[in-house]
Order: sequence, then structure tokens, then C-alpha cells
Amino acid sequence: GGGNGTGYNFTEIPLVSTGGSVFEDLNNSGTRDTAEPGIAGVRVVLTGTNVGGTAVNLTSTTDSLGTYAFTNLQPSANYTITEGTVPAPFLDGREQNGTPAAANTSTNDVFAGIDLTATTVASGGFNFGEVRPASVAGVVYVDLSNDGTQQANESGIANTRITLSGTDDLG
Repeated sequence: GGGNGTGYNFTEIPLVSTGGSVFEDLNNSGTRDTAEPGIAGVRVVLTGTNVGGTAVNLTSTTDSLGTYAFTNLQPSANYTITEGTVPAPFLDGREQNGTPAAANTSTNDVFAGIDLTATTVASGGFNFGEVRPASVAGVVYVDLSNDGTQQANESGIANTRITLSGTDDLG
């Protein structure tokens, strides 16, 4: 009786979310354009340690539009988003860093160092682009007419070694 109680404060941590998409990068630009379709059924993993000190290891699967999300997260200064296996029949393409930007994107299919502690904007846009495989084919033949087009009477040359060289889309 007669005393005053003070200093009984309750602190709440606002929850955050992040996400992105896995998509077919039709022009291999590394940026998802509006006409580029999403890829459904791809597993994406979020790992890190939240501000409460709890280890986080969550899995999301892309929906029919190729999007994935991790919601109701405690903030972390060091979340990592990793794409699982590249879906068949696609080949690995380029990634598109999200907001706030991951500090480390040097490992393929990984966005590391995503800081969700000091942001007031929505986090997202961590996109994984995939490309369809291509092929090269042709014929080695005796060009009797020297016109660059194989005619019915111009036979192929068997056992000829052909070498394809160059740089792929990832450098």
C-alpha cells in the first residue's frame, strides 16, 4: 500500500517476412520480366539465427506462379535463402538480388547476409532464374556443288570430330 510500481515494460518484436520466385528466364537477363512464367514445385530454404537467438531452418515450395514466401519471422541480421535442386528440364540461370539486398551473392543459388532487422519496407524479390537447355546440330558432308547446302547426292563424312567451345550464360 502507498507505493507506486513503475518500469514494468513489455517489449514486442514486429514480425517480418521475405520471399521471391523461381522463374523461367526467357531472355537470360537475370531479371524476372512480366511475361516470364514461374516454375511451381521448387523447394527453397531459409536459414539463420533470429534476434531471439533461435536457429531458423524453414522450407517453402513455390506455388503455381513460381512464388515462395517466409512469413511471421522474427528479424535477423543474417538470414540466408537457398534454392534446392534446379527443376528438370531447366538449367541453372542467374539470380536477382532482392530487398534489402543480400550482402553475399557469390555462391550460386544462395542469397546470404539478408538483414531484416532495420528495414521498414517489405522484403522480397529474391528470385532464381532458370533457362531451358539448348542444342546445336548439323552435318559434315562433301559439298560437291560448293553451295553450302547438302544435296541428295552429297554424302556425309563419318567419324569427324566436332568441338564446341565458348562461354556459357553464367560465364
